[in-house]
Amino acid sequence: MLNVLGKGEVKRWALRGVNLFRTRTRSHVLILLICFASPLLIYIWIISTHRLSNLREIFAALHVWTLPVVEGYPRCKHLNSTHYLCLPNTFLIGASKCGTTTVIEFLSRQPGVALINRRITVQDHHREIHRFDRHTYPYALHFLELADEWASSPIVPDPNTIVIHYTPHYLYSPTVPFTMRSFYPTDLAHKPKFLVMLREPSERAISAYWFASSHLFSNKASSNVLQNQLNMNIGKTDSGSMNEFVREAMEQMGARHTYEKCMQEYQKGKQQQQQQESQLQQELPLLPSIMSSATMYEALCSCFGDDLRSSKLGARHLDKSIYVDQLQRWYLNFLPTVSAPSTTASTTPSSANTNIDRNRANDGIDNEQPIESLYFISTLEDLKQRPKEMLQQMLTFLYTNNESSDSIKLQSTSTSILPSEVYLTQPNALSKLSENQLSEEMRNVLMEFYRPYTKQLEVLLKKYPVTMTKGVIMES
Repeated sequence: MLNVLGKGEVKRWALRGVNLFRTRTRSHVLILLICFASPLLIYIWIISTHRLSNLREIFAALHVWTLPVVEGYPRCKHLNSTHYLCLPNTFLIGASKCGTTTVIEFLSRQPGVALINRRITVQDHHREIHRFDRHTYPYALHFLELADEWASSPIVPDPNTIVIHYTPHYLYSPTVPFTMRSFYPTDLAHKPKFLVMLREPSERAISAYWFASSHLFSNKASSNVLQNQLNMNIGKTDSGSMNEFVREAMEQMGARHTYEKCMQEYQKGKQQQQQQESQLQQELPLLPSIMSSATMYEALCSCFGDDLRSSKLGARHLDKSIYVDQLQRWYLNFLPTVSAPSTTASTTPSSANTNIDRNRANDGIDNEQPIESLYFISTLEDLKQRPKEMLQQMLTFLYTNNESSDSIKLQSTSTSILPSEVYLTQPNALSKLSENQLSEEMRNVLMEFYRPYTKQLEVLLKKYPVTMTKGVIMES
C-alpha cells in the first residue's frame, strides 16, 4: 500500500487524521464545558435575581409548581392525598407597636389557623415575613417567586385553613400594597382578609422610639422571642432619651410637611398634564394615548425618593402613626367590601349598601380594578381593656364564610397568651425614668399635629365597609 500511495500521501493522510482528531476533541470539550457551565450560570442567575438562596429552595419551588391545584380552592395545591399547601388568605399588616405580636401569638394557637413560614434568612426565625418590603427583584420570574411563596406555605390538612401572612411594617411601607396586588393572581386572591391594629398616635410613636433604642430591637431574630425577652436583663443595652425623641419628632414633623407639599404639587402637575392630553385627544382623536394617568404609586416614588423601600422607613416613628394615608394606599389596591353579617362586630357602612363607588376621587382612590377585600380594624387600647371580647370578634371575622368554622370555638383567653404583657408595656428600661417622661407641652404639640389626621381617619373609616371594634374611632 505504501508503494501505491507513496510516502508523501501517507504523511498527508496522517496529518489530516491528527487535525481531525484535535478539532473533534476541541468540539467535545466545548460541548462538555457548555453542559457543565450552563446549569451553573442558571443557578447563579436565579439566586442573584430571586429570593431563592440555594438548590434546596429552588427544587422545592419547582416541585410545588408542578403540583395539581385543589379543585374549588385555587390558592391550594395537593401535597399528597391528605395534605395541602395553601397561599395566605389573611394578612396581619400592622401597625407596628400596636399589639400585633400578641395578636399573632394568640392566632397561632387557634385551630384552623396556620402561619406562613419565614424564608428570608436561616438565622432570622421570628414570625415576620418581610417578603414585600425589604428587597426588590425586578428581573425575577414571577412564577418562580410565586412558587417560592407556595413552598414556604404551611402544610395543612384542610384547604379551608386560615393561612396568615404577618408583617406589621406592611401597613406603612409605601410600595407593599401595589406589589402584593400584582404578586397574587386575581383568581388566587379571592376576597383576602386584612387585620389591622392601631393605637393612639402619640403613644405609638413614643413606644416605637423606645423599642428601636432598646436591646429587644437587636434581639428580634431570636427563635423564641417571648421567652428570650422574659429571661434577658432588661436595660442591659438600652439607649435613648426623651430629649432625643423630641428632636427627632420635630425633624419628622418638618419632613411630613415637605412630603405633603410634594404630593400636592405632584397631583396638581399631573392634573394639568391630563387636561392638556385630554384637549390634545379631542383635537387629534386618532392619536393613541400619550401617557397613562397619574397613579398613587408614581407620586410615592417621586416624594419618598430613595427611601421608598429603605430600612430607614422604620425610624419614621411619627409618620408611621398617621394611619389615614396608609389605609388609603391599601384601599386603592384592596378595596373594602361588605362581609357577611356578624353579631359581635360592627360593620360600617350598613351591609345594605353593597354598591361601592370604585372612583373615590376625594380619597385619592382612583386606580382600576382593585381586589375586593375584607378588613378587621381594632386598637391596642381595645386589646388591653377587653382582650377576650376583642379577640373573639377577630376570630368571628376570620371564621366568617369559612366552612370549617362551625366546629371552632375560642381556644385562648387573655391569660393564656401571656407573657404578652411584655408587648403591652414599654420595653426600654430607660423610658421609666422620670427625666424620660414626655412633657405636657410636647404631648400637646403631638396631639395638635395628629388631630387633623385623626379626623381624616374617622371620615375614611366611616365611608368604607370595614369591621371595627368599639375603640377604633378615636376622639380628637
